[in-house]
Amino acid sequence: MQKIIPILLTILIAGAGGFAAGRATSGFDARMAASGAAIAAEDGCAALARSEWPIGVRGLRLEARAFGPDCDNATAVFVASTEQGPLYQAAFATSQVFGLAEAETQEAMTVALSDWIAQRGARSTALLPPWPAGAGSPEAGEFPFTPAPWLTQAAYENLRAEDLPVFCMAQGLETARCLVAREDAIEDIGLQSFPG
Repeated sequence: MQKIIPILLTILIAGAGGFAAGRATSGFDARMAASGAAIAAEDGCAALARSEWPIGVRGLRLEARAFGPDCDNATAVFVASTEQGPLYQAAFATSQVFGLAEAETQEAMTVALSDWIAQRGARSTALLPPWPAGAGSPEAGEFPFTPAPWLTQAAYENLRAEDLPVFCMAQGLETARCLVAREDAIEDIGLQSFPG
């Protein structure tokens, strides 16, 4: 698997003109689909799911694709985009993502991808745990939230005060990546722990 992921990401980078896992980039467009076709002959786990950003920003589309020699050794690519282009994309080894790791067939992976990008219930930055002034991190509950490195204590508390919709998706076996959307950008705000 360690050999497969760099090869697949190299294909995506070449086809996408600047893809970087886990970052919002420019120049990433529909050619991702064409790049995936380049490995179609060896793709035993081709799966696709689409959805809409649940609340807050109109016209923000979500897409999840899986590809690989089989579903035990597949890569999942997540893309959030508008008509103007992608705002955020990330790639993951499906074997390391809660909900995707259990999918062993294309049919099961399609269902798993749909669940992966489905947001059930409204979430808000206002519900993030408080980060007291002078503390090194937010208050830790049973399942801690770890802010993204770019968030200072003041910026984090401002984010809570904005009461923005939050979209969280599993990015590991016990962590979810949490994002907030603005009109022209998506911000990665950190990781939420959950029981694996």
